[in-house]
Amino acid sequence: MTDTELKDSVKHIMYRHVGRGFPIDRADLLDALDLPHTSSADRRLREIIRQLKRDLFPIQFATEKPAGYYLPANERELIEGIEKLKGYVKDECITIRALRTGGSRFLAGDKQLELI
Repeated sequence: MTDTELKDSVKHIMYRHVGRGFPIDRADLLDALDLPHTSSADRRLREIIRQLKRDLFPIQFATEKPAGYYLPANERELIEGIEKLKGYVKDECITIRALRTGGSRFLAGDKQLELI
C-alpha cells in the first residue's frame, strides 16, 4: 500500500471515530489497515498520522482511558488536543535544557565516575 493509499485509508477509518469517547487504539488501527503488528509498521503508521496532522487532518490522541486516536467532535476537543501537544512540547524543552547542562557535565571526564 502506498503512503497516499494508507493516508486515505486512515482518514476513512478515522471518520468512524469522531469524539473523545470513540477512539481507536493503534493495534486496532493496524488491524483495520491490514498491517502487521511490527515495529516498522507501527512507525510507518505513526508517521502517516503525523503527516495527516500536518496536512490539516486533526487527528487527536488520548493516553487516558478510553485511549487511542480520534477526530475532535467540536472546538473544545480540538483545543484540548492542542493543549496536550503544547504540554508535550514544554516537557521536551525542559528535557533539552537538562541535557544541555547535564550533558556537558557528563562529557567532562571528572564527572563521569559520579554518574556510575
